[in-house]
Amino acid sequence: MLKNKILPTIVLTSICIAVALILSVANMLTAPVIEQAQKDKVAESLRIVYPSGESFENVDVTDRGLPESITEVYAANDGGYVFKSEVKGYKSGLIIMIGVNAEGAITDTKYVESQETNGAENKLDGAYNGKTVGSLETVLISGSTKTSNAYKQAVSDSLDAYGILKGDSAR
Repeated sequence: MLKNKILPTIVLTSICIAVALILSVANMLTAPVIEQAQKDKVAESLRIVYPSGESFENVDVTDRGLPESITEVYAANDGGYVFKSEVKGYKSGLIIMIGVNAEGAITDTKYVESQETNGAENKLDGAYNGKTVGSLETVLISGSTKTSNAYKQAVSDSLDAYGILKGDSAR
């Protein structure tokens, strides 16, 4: 009787410990690979949205007064910036990289992650190239108003962040 109650508990506990150890080892082995893949994805996005930048330095965004949607900032060697912005379109999690040159004009935009349903973010990539604070208008994709507005918000917030980092309080 005691054997029928204790033995299954010991077996299940042993299985759980073994599975936990296997998962820990798998995580330990794959974590560096995943981290490198994420770094490569960011580096590729930086080259796409700011092709003239030869090198980029990550900028600390805490306590800078940047718009809330700006989650990361990279300073280019020539005075421009690349902003990583996370906004909510139809769904949360629309992440867009926006390049802004030293003159304050958009060099390119590219979404890097999206939960949107109809793929409108693909059509919006690059739609704001060359735009500045004064020339920014919403580019609407039919049937994708929330995505279009969110994309424009990310671009607008990036231009505002650019102004803050350059010390332009008029933005």
